[in-house]
Amino acid sequence: LYVYETFPHAQRIADLACSHGLVSWALLLLYDHQQQHHPQQEEHLSTKVSAVCIDKCMPPSSEKLATVMLQEWPHLKDRWDYVEGPIDAIIPCSSTLLVGVHACGKLSDAIISTAIHANASLVLVPCCHSKKCLPGYKRKSVSTKATAATTTTIDTDADGDGAVASGSSASASPPSTIPTEKKKNKIKIPNLADIIDNHRIQRLEAAGMTVHQVQIPPAITPKNRVLLAIPPPSSTKDNNDSQQQQQQQPQQKYPTSHSSPKFTIPIGNTPNAKSLIKSIAGREASNQRKAPKPVTFGICVILPENKNNDSTNHEQHEEQEDISVSQIKAIIKENVFVRSITGNDPHFDEKSGLYTRTFRVTYLDHTSKETARECAIQLCHQIPKSFPGARPRQIPR
Repeated sequence: LYVYETFPHAQRIADLACSHGLVSWALLLLYDHQQQHHPQQEEHLSTKVSAVCIDKCMPPSSEKLATVMLQEWPHLKDRWDYVEGPIDAIIPCSSTLLVGVHACGKLSDAIISTAIHANASLVLVPCCHSKKCLPGYKRKSVSTKATAATTTTIDTDADGDGAVASGSSASASPPSTIPTEKKKNKIKIPNLADIIDNHRIQRLEAAGMTVHQVQIPPAITPKNRVLLAIPPPSSTKDNNDSQQQQQQQPQQKYPTSHSSPKFTIPIGNTPNAKSLIKSIAGREASNQRKAPKPVTFGICVILPENKNNDSTNHEQHEEQEDISVSQIKAIIKENVFVRSITGNDPHFDEKSGLYTRTFRVTYLDHTSKETARECAIQLCHQIPKSFPGARPRQIPR
């Protein structure tokens, strides 16, 4: 309800670090209910609200949950997707509401970076606070008291004297020893979670966002702080800017990124973005991305010498005998993909005075490098037999 009341106009929801995806289903049902039962209030919504879940590991529970939810609400089938992938593969978009519930440690900071980069609305429930979440200069300023699991309060009288009242060490005076006639003020020493989340709020506010902080009942979860970040209306992108932004890979390196993502996850609310999400969502697509890749070998072929050519003038390569991709593919019995990396014309080696052509041969049915190497060796031995005068520069070892 906090989310819907703060962002009633959301049309696309990205549930990040979502685990089984229950939050996305809850939000999708809430928005869908409002569209169905209060259409006069939702006239501003041109399309049905949809959701995409993103996590680096797609648990089996997410599929079981989706099956149950779609049995009860089958009309949501085309409006919910789950993509297995890293957060730093996301192409953020200002039109999409970013949601991160119990995003552990630095993952919360990565989601904040994504929201700031895209100027996107954000709902964040941080979790697993540690000093590593803070910049280096702030880590040193965190006192040992701030790392306590609970918040410490200090009672002081009007003159500034006082004693520790709660969460204190055993050496402190008990509360009953404090004179009752003196005015007491509670001084709250923030714990580590407060310090880290205050730093996160400062980051969002420095980016021009308005941040609201609410708490859900601790009986639901002890990590119950909810940050609601609203982008400034003056810098909200129009539809054209959103579509252009969606086509661009973010330049910022997020804290959780260790390498460039192998694929991208566009989370915008456009037909192209949604179509791409459909193509990479689900268990089958995830297994295909994780499947071993076919092995590729490079083979450099020394072409037959042309006696009519002057070896000192390599501009006469028009008369040089050549070997095409189709000719190489014809002598290979395996299922392969062959391409030439030399270009349209053979390469002339000025040192040796010979013409060469280099091929990249991908053995589509072999994910074992040893098996593919044996096939490449056989190809090297077959080249002189099929093309008299030609020979491989080097045979794979």
